[in-house]
Amino acid sequence: MKRRFWMLAAAVALVAGGALLYSVDPGRVWWAPPCLFHRLTGLYCPGCGTGRALHKLFHADLAGALRLNPLMVVVIPLLVYLVVRSSVRNRPGMRANPASLPFWLPWTILGMMVVYWVSRNIHAYPFTLLAPHK
Repeated sequence: MKRRFWMLAAAVALVAGGALLYSVDPGRVWWAPPCLFHRLTGLYCPGCGTGRALHKLFHADLAGALRLNPLMVVVIPLLVYLVVRSSVRNRPGMRANPASLPFWLPWTILGMMVVYWVSRNIHAYPFTLLAPHK
């Protein structure tokens, strides 16, 4: 029962967050939180541009989303797949397998994020394409 409550709460939060991102462009409002890492260092973190990119995706602007955060756009289908796969495997009556993810997957994702983080801060073409562009 507790698990069902938290799943419902997470679904409501996702829908509410999606509705907010659909209706409000985080790059154009004063109350959207800026990236603290970028503000302090002048460098882009792996998440810089994610809110604006999600707003573009909700409005079917794939090219605009790719200009803001290409890694996030590429990773979203993978995350959706993993969530659906996890929910299907953990249905009532099915045995949960704690080792359902391959050992290398989280390390690969972490490695991709580090390489992306460094690459988007190199000020030479083609790496400049990874920095958030309006």
